[in-house]
Formats: sequence, C-alpha cells, structure tokens
Amino acid sequence: MFILLTYSSNGFTQSPDIQALDFNSKSTEALNDTVGHLPSLVKEVVNSGSAVINEIKKPGCHSDTFKQFGESLDKSRELTDELDLDVIRRAQQAVWEAASVHNCSNYALDERFEAIIPATFTARGSFYAQSTDRLDCLYRNHEKLVCGGDYVSLEKYVKIKNYDLILLSTKYSGSGVRTADWKLIVEDGKTAAVKSLVENCFECEVQVERLKFRSNEVDFIFRNEAHRITGHFRNAALSLRKTKLDPREPLDKETCDWLYEALDSCKHSYKIADPDAGTCTMSGGGNAGRFFLTRIESTYAGISLERLDRQCREACSTGKAMDRETYLETVCRRKGRYPN
Repeated sequence: MFILLTYSSNGFTQSPDIQALDFNSKSTEALNDTVGHLPSLVKEVVNSGSAVINEIKKPGCHSDTFKQFGESLDKSRELTDELDLDVIRRAQQAVWEAASVHNCSNYALDERFEAIIPATFTARGSFYAQSTDRLDCLYRNHEKLVCGGDYVSLEKYVKIKNYDLILLSTKYSGSGVRTADWKLIVEDGKTAAVKSLVENCFECEVQVERLKFRSNEVDFIFRNEAHRITGHFRNAALSLRKTKLDPREPLDKETCDWLYEALDSCKHSYKIADPDAGTCTMSGGGNAGRFFLTRIESTYAGISLERLDRQCREACSTGKAMDRETYLETVCRRKGRYPN
C-alpha cells in the first residue's frame, strides 16, 4: 500500500497520480482534524532540514543539526500516523540526498541516518517506494524493481549529470546474520538498470569517492575478504577491480583497543577458565565478539583468528600476556601510540 497526500492551507488532498486507497475507516475529512497541529510541525521539519543542508555545505557535518531533524521527523510520524505528507517527504529526501552524497553518515549521523531515509522518493521523475507489507521489495512507478532477503535497505544516493545512482542492500533478518547483497540502481529518467556490486558481503561499509559530475563517473569503495574492491561507474557501465590489502597496514585504534582488551580478559581468566574450553577465545564465546573478529579478518589482511585465539589460550594458561606497547607493534602493526 502506498500513501501520498498533499497538505495545503485548505487541508489534505489526495495526489492525482496515486490510486484510491483504503485508509482503514479514516476519511480524508477526519484527518483534517489534525490540521491545526500541522503548520508548526511542518515548519519545524522544513527549517531543521534546511539547517542540515546548510551545515553540509560547510567543511564537515554537525551532528546536532541531524539530531534536531530526526526529532522533528519523529514528531511528524506520531501526529500524521499513516500519512506521508508531501512537504515532509520532500524535506526528508533533500536531507537524505545531501547527506548521502557528502558521506555525512560516517561521522555525524550515527544511528540517525537510517531514520531519515525517506520511505518514498523520486529519482529523475520516477517514483520509488517500499510497500508497507513487502519490505523485501523496492518498487519503481508501482512496479517491482528489486526484491531480495527479508528487507531492502537504501544506503546511498548519488546524482551525476545524466544519472541518479541508488545504492541499496538486501538482507535477511536475524541476530546471526551479518552479510548482505549490494546492488546499484542506475536511473536515467526513462529506464532503471539494476547492477550487482557484491554478494554475501560481511558488514560492508561502502564509500563514495572520486565523483566526477560532468563526466558521469563515480567510485564505490569497500573492503571484503581482505581485499579492497572498487566499483567504478562510468556512463551506465559498472566495472569491478579487486586489490589485495597490504598485510602491513596498521589497524585502526578502535580495533586495536578491542583486541588488546579481549586478550587482557583472557589473562584474567587464569585459574578460572579451562584453556581448552570455548570460553578461552578472543570472542569470549559470544556472537558479538565473534562477529567483530570476523569483520577484522575481512577488512584487514594478515589477521589470523586462529593465531589470536592461540594467544588467548596461552594467556589463560599462564596468566601472562604481552604489554600494550608490544601488542601495538606486533599485532596492531603500529610503531608508537595512536594520536589523540
């Protein structure tokens, strides 16, 4: 079911290009009862959205503006219930487009980014939406375009001269699932082509780099299975290049700190845990730890989970482990401390 109403000073009207829908006994007249609350709400959403876009134009992005916009959207959902107000939808799409193109989701939006992705949007005049009862499919002009997994997630939106590029992932639900298939929709205003970027990618984080608007070029960069993969888009064609990662590349601070703290926990299990039991592992026997280690092995070259577990068992047996400075150099492959 798709719902799209337009709000004006005269109340709600149903958009002419959307077929009549069953509003579960809620008439359009009844919905107009909420009009008295909506002008200030709509203004708040639009103003906070404009603040986000203005912030994006500056170097870096400020998380407070995204937070305010997300809170305004939350309020709009509560008041409008099943409605998708056109003005709110357009504000949401504008922020999503700007944040996606500028990669603000990496350092400012955090968990708010998913919340501001619009349920419906337009790309070069084509109407895109997910059905409320079929989250595993994305529709284009009311026809199925992409289906997969248990749900489809919109990830990034890139505009270049002749194309709109929509990056999405299809995933299965469940606490034990961390892989996804990534696809690229190429929209030119007349047709939409779906191209595969990668399948079964473990916790992939795809970045947009080297965007050249006029020449219709952009790179989608990610890491998987100890390789750096570049999806190069140019004039409707997508080519993939796979490069081995450098086994001497230093680990980032968060990863190094996590590994050392896990080893320290192994040391403190001395005389408590059986070194041959499953508890004397770097993951600590839990899914969260196991997934984190798998991601490290996938995003860095030369990391052996077997070797890390061997160090853990040794610490369990002896109550001793290498000091942090040694760990930084031998495991994290870094000389000296991380900068503050």
